[in-house]
Formats: sequence, structure tokens, C-alpha cells
Amino acid sequence: MKKNQSIILKIFWVAMTIVLCRMDLPVVRAAELYEDSFGYSKNIRLDTKSGYRKANMNWSVAAPDSSPNILSELQYNDLTIYEAGFDAKAVVNKIYAKASVSFGKIVEGTGTDSDYQENDRNSMYSRSESGLSDEIQDLCIGLGYQMDFFQNRLLVSPLAGLSYHSQKIRQTDGIQTVSSTVDLSASGRKIAGLNSTYEANWRTLFIGFDVDLEIIKQVHLVSSFEYHTASYEAYADWNLRNDFAHPVSFQHEAAGQGRIITVSINRMFGEHWMVGLMAGWQDWETDPGTDTLFWSGGGATRSRLNEVNWESRSVNLSIGYNF
Repeated sequence: MKKNQSIILKIFWVAMTIVLCRMDLPVVRAAELYEDSFGYSKNIRLDTKSGYRKANMNWSVAAPDSSPNILSELQYNDLTIYEAGFDAKAVVNKIYAKASVSFGKIVEGTGTDSDYQENDRNSMYSRSESGLSDEIQDLCIGLGYQMDFFQNRLLVSPLAGLSYHSQKIRQTDGIQTVSSTVDLSASGRKIAGLNSTYEANWRTLFIGFDVDLEIIKQVHLVSSFEYHTASYEAYADWNLRNDFAHPVSFQHEAAGQGRIITVSINRMFGEHWMVGLMAGWQDWETDPGTDTLFWSGGGATRSRLNEVNWESRSVNLSIGYNF
């Protein structure tokens, strides 16, 4: 994490140096921003968006004495998510601010829960599969400074901000596929009553920059690049384990980092309306952290959280209005 923070500080000071070097430019009134080639009459824009996301997540923990080094591993694969939200941007005397909110519904996916007796995923003694559902959300707010080039045809906005990202995953319709204690049929054994949840939360600080480039008249290429340092915390309820506490069976804590990239093509219609198609990519991972298991009879056991990974790709259609 110290290395990541050093990288962030270097990027931040480079961006601030560029900003300070341009502070002697004439001040542009907010109402005049974008009014030339960009055709915007006001300095505030609101976009609504909806679309589709595919995602994968996995995590693993070690035994309390670190042997095996991977005791249990969860994989949430091929998550299909329908999402909607809005983005807001404002510029006042070149001070640039943005905020975004999106919510997603997980409609399908496949969960795999594997347990091992020996290091490096050897001697598997249990594996089950399940269907996945529930929800995700992404919240972001950023503040920066907007710079213009080539007679306002290129806008670049270095910024910093805060964000929050949550993935709540519910496992149902379980099937036991490997067991060292149960004689399974060829089709596996149904796990009755499975309704376990894992809720992951990423609280972050980020730096990045937004770019708005007019390709041809009224058509813009808009991109956003962000690097995040995160505090990760997750809570799980393993509903079929009577020896675990409920509603919090175990808790994960770790430091992490993430990258978010979005690219969109926007088409202006008149002075106010805009339609866009946006592609997004998110990639998150944690450093090794702590897994705290809570027992139903009281007390807790701590072990190593090896890693958590979350990756998603999205496509959204947006409709915007410039005030």
C-alpha cells in the first residue's frame, strides 16, 4: 500500500503542477463554458443511464494456523447484472465537479464453494455449486479543475474524490458435487434451504482525469480514468452452519486498490439533449487481510484472508440534458 500511495502522490503533484501553470488564463464565466464548438448553453449536465454488466468475484481464506494455505475458496462466476443510474457534472469558473450513482440487480450467476485439506488446493474434501442473485451499487463524487485545448475541442479535467462500491451476493439452489463424508449420486445432492449471503464493501479515495474530445461537430468521445485506494470490509451469513453465529458468520477486512475506465460516444441534439453509448471496466483486488469467524456459542477465530478479486464489464445507454 505504501508503494501505491507513493504513485498516487506523484500523479497528484504532476496534475497540480499543470493546473497551477494554467491559473493565469483569463477566467471564463460558467455560462460561457462549452458554448462554442461544444454547443452547451449551461454549465450543468445530468445523464440517466441503464444497461448490462457481466462480472466475476472470488476470495479465499487460510486455516488459522495457515495450513492449508487455502482452506476455503469461493468463486462467483458469470454474474449477469441489469443496472441503472445517473451522472451529474458541473463547471463553475473551471472548477469541475461530478457525481454518479448506479444500482444493479444480479439476475443470474454460478457460485462454487471449495474446501481443501492440503496446501495449494490439494486434497479437496468438499465442493458445492449454487445459483446467485441480489444486488450491487456504485457511488462516486469528485472535484477537479478543467483545462481546455484546441479552441475548446478538447477538455481535460484532473480530479480527486471519494467512492463507495458494494456487491451483495446471495447463494441459493445449492448442489453438493464433491464430499468426503457423503455418498453422492451421479447428479449430485441438493442442498435444502441454502440462502447464504456475502456483502462486500469498498470505501475508496481516488485520483484520475476526465477527457471530452469533439471528434466531429456535435459528436464527442468522453473518457474517464480513475485509480482507487480502498478499505475493504465484507460480512457473510452462512445460514446452514449452526455452529456459526448469525446474521454475521464471518467478517473480512483488508486494504485494496482498484481501477475504473469508461469510454463513451455522445451525440448532441440541439443545445440541450444528448444520447450516448458507454462501455465501462472495473478491476479490484485486495492485499492479504483478516478473516474473523464468529461462533454461535461465542468467541471468534482469526485467520488469513488471502485475497479478494472483483472484475466487471458494462455497456450502458445514456440520455443527457444540459441546463
